[in-house]
Amino acid sequence: MIRLFGRFFDYLSYLFFSTNRHGVHSPFVYDFADNVLYKQSDVAFEDIEYFRSQTINSSGKFNGLNLSDFTMKYTLKSKYCQLIYRMVKYYNINSYIEFGECTGIESCYLTSYALSIQNSNFKYHYISKSPNEIRKFTYNQYLSLHNMTGHTSSEIYHSDMKLFLFHITNNPESFSLQFEENLQNISHNDLVIVTNIRYSHEHYIAWKQITNLDKVSASIELFDVGIAIFSEKLQKENFILRY
Repeated sequence: MIRLFGRFFDYLSYLFFSTNRHGVHSPFVYDFADNVLYKQSDVAFEDIEYFRSQTINSSGKFNGLNLSDFTMKYTLKSKYCQLIYRMVKYYNINSYIEFGECTGIESCYLTSYALSIQNSNFKYHYISKSPNEIRKFTYNQYLSLHNMTGHTSSEIYHSDMKLFLFHITNNPESFSLQFEENLQNISHNDLVIVTNIRYSHEHYIAWKQITNLDKVSASIELFDVGIAIFSEKLQKENFILRY
């Protein structure tokens, strides 16, 4: 109950300080807001959302936790997952690296565009220090859920940009160590998405430590999700966008 009240007041603070695209003076971030953040997805993703409902109603266990509880607490809401899909599509990204504990729901959104256009050149890596049961569970969901139908295209675009997806679950310190270990693999022109940045005060501190890194050019906060931008062309600034 205390955590729910805390999140409620965090959300009120987020609404107070956030702005829409008309309050943004960065061309890159304005373009992101206009063409990605506030756009509608062109796929309904019924298969993935059906799987989400199954995990929520499940009585199974997940790394010692109830699978339903883990999904409700740490899996991104559909609107954030669809945003990941639109980012991959808009920036023509075909290299994705995912870190941390997850149910596989975000993984399917992450790779669904490449599969829908039958891009055999896309690269997806899931890296976690989680117990084998989590890696096996996530991998099985990844394999079983990619039969969804999407729009098709005869053109396959390629981009040098990589997208890193980091999950913060019940151990923000472990996330911080994992991010630090992989920082050298993140280059300019890459994007980093961090989940659950406002789940707790410790989660938010872990996120702010990333935004303060010299290598991070700019950052975007969307309440539950943080996006770190690595680009030499941008001035260092933090944007809080309403979503």
